This record gives sequence, C-alpha cells and structure tokens, in this order.
Amino acid sequence: MDEARKLLDSLMGPSRNKSHEEQQRADAWKDANVCKRFLIGFCPNQGEDNWFKNTRRDPGTCSKVHSELLRAQFEKHPEKSRYAMGYEREFLNFLEGLIFEADSWISREKINCKPAGKVMRMPPHVEQNLASMQEE
Repeated sequence: MDEARKLLDSLMGPSRNKSHEEQQRADAWKDANVCKRFLIGFCPNQGEDNWFKNTRRDPGTCSKVHSELLRAQFEKHPEKSRYAMGYEREFLNFLEGLIFEADSWISREKINCKPAGKVMRMPPHVEQNLASMQEE
C-alpha cells in the first residue's frame, strides 16, 4: 500500500488528493515532506539509487516525496537559484557527515590492523607446498 502511494506521489505529485486550487500551487515543492535533495538532482537514499544498500552503513530509504512534477515546478521557479543554494549547502553538510563517519570508522578499524613492519613467516612445509604449486 505504501509503495503504491509513493508511486502515485512521484507520478502525480503529493497534492493529487487535494483541491484544484491547492494542486495549482507553483510552490508545492517547498513543503516539508518533499525531498530537497531530489529537487537539486540526486537523493542518495532514494530506493533505486541508495549508495549504501545492503551495507553496514545503510541509512535506509528516503521517506520523502520524489516527484518529477515538483522538480519541474522547482526548475521553473523564478527564485530557483536562491533556494537551490540552500538545498545544496544542506546536501554538502550531509555528504561531509558521511565522510566524517567513514573517516572515524577507518581510524577505529586501523587499530585492529597489524602494525606495519611485522613480517609473518610461513612454516617450511607450507613454503614447500607453495613452491611446488607455483611450479605446476
């Protein structure tokens, strides 16, 4: 049911069940339930474009509206550049947060790695087996 609602919202806009006057609003893309990242071009948490799907870093899918109709209204708006700058700044903060989380995860995991300079020696019988396998 939820998937059907999302599909209808993306095709017809989130105001499909509202009155004709409300549907004709040229600034419906300003609503809080509309994904601003999608409006400026890319939502990394959109279902089919989720960068981190099936990973430990999966933030889930975006629950906001991704409507091509609203994107077209946004593109035609006379003050698009002013709004786009704010939305891009928010998106940049989101991306920098992802980078910070990844860097902190890397620094924590580096502790678990073997220190540089330590050499692991193979037992002589393993070296012989490896040499015979490489000759074949």
